[in-house]
Amino acid sequence: MSQIPDEDLYRLAEERVKRRGFLFNFIPYVIINLLLVIIWRVTGGGFPWFLFPLCFWGIVVLLHYLGAFVLKPRKQMSERQKKLIMMEVIRMKNETVSADSRGKDDNPD
Repeated sequence: MSQIPDEDLYRLAEERVKRRGFLFNFIPYVIINLLLVIIWRVTGGGFPWFLFPLCFWGIVVLLHYLGAFVLKPRKQMSERQKKLIMMEVIRMKNETVSADSRGKDDNPD
């Protein structure tokens, strides 16, 4: 396995952090809103009150998606985001090193 240039590694790490951050918001949105729909249905239906959290939280999830994947990134990143990206770069470098060492063990010269 070849080494990935640091610029590409940083960009990949940034994408992973964005994806992980979005999923951290999206998965609870889906699970909790499904539970709210189930509660609404089990309690007899009636007025669809579950639509309020579904819509308002859905707007927040949509804005998070747009900010993470569609719109241009901000020029200023928070310190927390920078730390997360650097941790991901280190993790990816370690994955690359361990994959390289496994490849060398498999093919003795």
